[in-house]
Amino acid sequence: MPVAPPPVGSSPSPAASANPLRLIGLVRKGGRLKAALSMFGETVVLGEGDEARGYKVLSVDEESGVRLKGPDGSELSLAPPSSS
Repeated sequence: MPVAPPPVGSSPSPAASANPLRLIGLVRKGGRLKAALSMFGETVVLGEGDEARGYKVLSVDEESGVRLKGPDGSELSLAPPSSS
């Protein structure tokens, strides 16, 4: 007995990342190093001192990535994506 293919749009979505914040990459813009971040599904480009969605960028570094201060005052670091 043939099996019908699943309806269009019902394919399982990829598992959501445990962390809604992700460093996509680093860019130079206006002479400043900035971080391209995915924040809760939205892509933003922020430099040191910039803020979005309650998170403030404390530092951006090509080697160590980006440090953020969260809305609750906690600090977190996001490593740069691997270049392999």
